[in-house]
Amino acid sequence: MTQNFVSSVAIQFEYFDIQLNHPVWAGKKVLDFGGNIGNILLDPNCKIEEENYWCIDVSKSVIEEGQSRYPSATFTFYDSFNFSYNPQGILGLPIPDIGVRFDLILAYSIFSHMDEDEMIEKVGQLIDLLSEDGTLIFTFLDPRFNGSDHYSNFQNITNLEKRLIKLNYGKIDMALLEKSKIAQHLFLVNGKELEENEEGEINPREEGDTLFSYYKPEYLKSIYDCEIKKPPHEPYYESYPAEMQHACIIKKKRS
Repeated sequence: MTQNFVSSVAIQFEYFDIQLNHPVWAGKKVLDFGGNIGNILLDPNCKIEEENYWCIDVSKSVIEEGQSRYPSATFTFYDSFNFSYNPQGILGLPIPDIGVRFDLILAYSIFSHMDEDEMIEKVGQLIDLLSEDGTLIFTFLDPRFNGSDHYSNFQNITNLEKRLIKLNYGKIDMALLEKSKIAQHLFLVNGKELEENEEGEINPREEGDTLFSYYKPEYLKSIYDCEIKKPPHEPYYESYPAEMQHACIIKKKRS
């Protein structure tokens, strides 16, 4: 039975527009990596032109639906292994080079569902798909970020605490919470620290398993020549009042 991974989240354009300081979108070739059915285009204020929009996603069903919704855009199925969304996919499959170099590559809540090795591999491949002076922007979760310091009337809780409470039915692993204060990155499977098999691979997932990754901003800055931005203060919509993801912005340098 084919699973339906169609997302209803449609706040991505406003997020990226804010984090990129409201750039000129007209005429820009944009790749939405993991863009689902092209939700970013649902925003009535979206300035990305349909004919200049490309989406690559690991779910074949959402790619087919997205292409039917936006016939002038280009949707490409990427049969890569993904712990949550394509566990039958091909492990280590490179991102397809579809013959276009992009001015902007966007990835919203994609690398928060991968381990570090996969993130580093795929970020490198995405940078190769940028045009000269192109920009890659992706979101990530800082385990220490506390929404109450950023938004009014928000629960006094960190990103990691929020996830642990949700996955462990209200309980928090205090040892894991303490470790997050020191560790530069952290990976959770079903609310517990990721475990690998003897080959260094993630143990096979079962239906309902979840993988969440967390990075401290200073750690990503040690890996990439990048700009880090906190979640924007500007509000989104009433149904999505608080953004919890940081942005990592990498500009491709001329060779």
